[in-house]
Amino acid sequence: MPRCPGQDLRFWTPKDIFDVMCFNCGAKIEFWKDEPSRICPGCSRQVRNPRIDLGCAKWCRFAKECIGKAAGDDYKPVAPVIDRLELLLEGYFAAEPDAVKRSSRMLKHCEPFLQSADLDPCILQCAAMLIGGLLNDAAVTSQKLDGIKPLLERAGLDPAASQKVCLLVLSVLGTGTEKGSEYQALCDLAALQNLATRPQYTFKTELGAKLAKQMM
Repeated sequence: MPRCPGQDLRFWTPKDIFDVMCFNCGAKIEFWKDEPSRICPGCSRQVRNPRIDLGCAKWCRFAKECIGKAAGDDYKPVAPVIDRLELLLEGYFAAEPDAVKRSSRMLKHCEPFLQSADLDPCILQCAAMLIGGLLNDAAVTSQKLDGIKPLLERAGLDPAASQKVCLLVLSVLGTGTEKGSEYQALCDLAALQNLATRPQYTFKTELGAKLAKQMM
């Protein structure tokens, strides 16, 4: 029986099967590129695939019939939003090359956290990029973030998601009141950027603490 080339294993390369570290216990989990999530063999937690690639399933109208639930409403590809926001922030921080570098570094360091089923990957990555860019800004206010919201919406976030991102950024860098899972992960990500200057920081997640030890 012929198969769609986009999902046919004969067309895959060794890079399409990879290991990731469990966000909860640190165990290695083997993922195939089209697997949305797996159960960790170490702690039995559900772990998202941070590098999921469904290829043609992102646009093909027969995707649901081809690969099932992964192509349905529960699967929301976020890469285009992240890519667009990264480009927009490069323009926003054009006069501050260090801010652009910090923003990209924060995005890269997000990957281990994206496996957690408790976190919204799009919200986390958008907030991380903003926090990276604004990390050395002494005056992160709600008014300043109101000026960034149009960039978030232009990247593809709806107003509610844009508001959530701004509240998280304000909570990490200013006077916001968000205290959920994304907030904890973002606090740890921000601390990882300045380990040398924050030796007394207490990490809020086990993964953040593990990553800090690896970086020391």
